[in-house]
Amino acid sequence: MYCYALRMQRTRSLRDGNSLRSLAPGRRQRRSTDKDHFRVAHRFTGHTTQPHLHQNDTKTRLHPGCKCRHNRDGRYHQDSTTRGEPVSVGGSTSLFESEQLNVTHILEGSVRKSSTKIRITTRLVDVASGYQIWAETFDRRTEDIFKVQEGIAQAVVEALKIKLGVDHQFTVTRTPAGELNAYELFLRGRLKYQSEQRGMTYSGIEELEQAVKIAPNFPDAHGLKAYIQSMNSITLPYGSIEFTIEKSYRAALTINPFQEEALMAKAIAVRWQSWDWRKVRSMFERALAAAPNCPHVLTQFACRFYRDLCEFHKAQELLEKAVTLDPINAGPRASLSFVLRYQGRYEAALNEAEKAISINPTHGYANLSKIFSLISLREFSQASEMIKRMERIAGVGDTQLLNCSSRFYLISGDAAKANQTLKEIIRLSQQTHGEQFMPLAGWFYMIQGDVEQAVFWLEKSFEHRISQVLNTRPFAQILSDKQCSLLNNPLLQTFLRKMNLDDQSLSHYRQSGLFDETQ
Repeated sequence: MYCYALRMQRTRSLRDGNSLRSLAPGRRQRRSTDKDHFRVAHRFTGHTTQPHLHQNDTKTRLHPGCKCRHNRDGRYHQDSTTRGEPVSVGGSTSLFESEQLNVTHILEGSVRKSSTKIRITTRLVDVASGYQIWAETFDRRTEDIFKVQEGIAQAVVEALKIKLGVDHQFTVTRTPAGELNAYELFLRGRLKYQSEQRGMTYSGIEELEQAVKIAPNFPDAHGLKAYIQSMNSITLPYGSIEFTIEKSYRAALTINPFQEEALMAKAIAVRWQSWDWRKVRSMFERALAAAPNCPHVLTQFACRFYRDLCEFHKAQELLEKAVTLDPINAGPRASLSFVLRYQGRYEAALNEAEKAISINPTHGYANLSKIFSLISLREFSQASEMIKRMERIAGVGDTQLLNCSSRFYLISGDAAKANQTLKEIIRLSQQTHGEQFMPLAGWFYMIQGDVEQAVFWLEKSFEHRISQVLNTRPFAQILSDKQCSLLNNPLLQTFLRKMNLDDQSLSHYRQSGLFDETQ
């Protein structure tokens, strides 16, 4: 069994005000006074059998909420000090939902850092009584951070064996970061990628580039850099960054052939290179095998494969699992909202979008999905307020803001403003580096039912390799519910065939078992 560092990002407190409450019945709920709140997104890996449990079938989970009391820079070290494969039944959960998920024990911890010293406290809590049955404190120096990881992981697993009677094989692997500075930069970059998304762009690349300069043999930094760049191709021509993406994911996979972000970046590259969806699935499955309970991998597999191929129910299954594993991460919830909307479940989509926004109010996809859901529900007053809110977050010239505005004016019946917005979209698309606006013109014409003009702009988007063009079929499928001839239009089918997303290609994939659970 291989054990990897558990992932962590900074989050905002949930809007409902819930804090880490006591598990003991009858105890008063308390509110944490700590400034910083953290959560762990668990990455469990390994290819051995499940742990053997005694007859009482003890269920132990890792607590994904954790608190830190230390300076601002020190918060990144918390990820590097919580390490090990949990001896548990199932995936991670949060203290908020422990009763509903029927767990008997929770493992939680905290990290405090000061100067060159670090203190890690862990404890095992019995859910029924609320009392801890084991606790340990580790005082170490930060230059020994990787030894600390191994020591804590081993101590925790041994404690679970003794206290809960769990028989579990444990093997330690050392984080290959090489230098503490590189690892801290990696954590900073990942934190930015996960928590600072505004509009449709992702940050963190600068920190990751610094990390690989210090430690060239750091596969996680190479892999995450490749994937963030791939995600940014949503609004940038993929061809303009293809070489750098390939260089990064190749560097990661040369060192670690199972680095999950690198595999996912390669999957996106395969799409543009050949549109061979079997190879795309194979890359995502390798990433999932390397990190089977990683919410990030589950989310991207759901979106970049199943959702793009309009297999919405399968995408929903993976996204719901990601949300269960990581309930206070805005990303999986925002993606789930999109998938629900594509199924015409607008109320449910709105609900998930609002939950995502309560976690991260500036999350671009969450705000976008909420606006689209409100428009579909014809809640135009609320949609208008949300568009104004998004303008404050993303800026006036943001691609998706114009996308929202054009759809809002078209569907609400304001033809004059709709045409004015279309003219602005076309003007921007004709400027240098304006390719990101081309799909918006295509979708505008699709809503109007002008397939010829829609395909003209979508073809231009495809030529410039703008990843937004992959949303064409899901979007057309929504519109076809009202305009049945749209998705069946030969011009649109011919365009979709370029990406193997036409009816004939999808029918062949289904018949050949591409979407089956096992292949």
